[in-house]
Amino acid sequence: MSEWYYTTNGLRQGPVTDVVIQDLVQRGTIAADTQVWRKGMAAWQELRESELGSLVASEPPPISGELVNNTLVWVVAFLPLIFGTIEAVIAHDNQVNAIAHFSFGFPESQMTDLPWFIPAGFNAVLCLWDETWVKRAGYGSNWQKLFAIVLVPVYLFVRAKRLKQRPSYAITWVCMMVLSLLL
Repeated sequence: MSEWYYTTNGLRQGPVTDVVIQDLVQRGTIAADTQVWRKGMAAWQELRESELGSLVASEPPPISGELVNNTLVWVVAFLPLIFGTIEAVIAHDNQVNAIAHFSFGFPESQMTDLPWFIPAGFNAVLCLWDETWVKRAGYGSNWQKLFAIVLVPVYLFVRAKRLKQRPSYAITWVCMMVLSLLL
């Protein structure tokens, strides 16, 4: 029996036996893409690529990154511009209402600004929805949910890297955010 090492949450675990690795796979603690190593190996490998690959042979590999649907991330990429435009319209209406109120005595508008949680909520919901698509394609992991909710540009860049795609949608999101701030 060989002594194996494996990684979880960026930490090296082990040494453990083949039987323990099999038990970890059955419990779902480690998956086919978990990095493993044993003495005699030149480098860490994914479990599915190692001698223990038969333990996870029933699990298909992730589909090609170019086949993963990118519709939601492209919508997310343009959300800053959409909400920036909405805020600009609200600001313009507020200026018009203030002038009208001052000049003609009309009542002022009640809405002063778009609440921050509306764009943040749209970003989070769409990124979480996309994360479920990515996970079903075989690439997802639990830490991506945090990025999907809190750090949208990080999620987009990490997603592009994991799927071996160009980060076009992530760069677009950053550009749209800058543009929306200029509106």
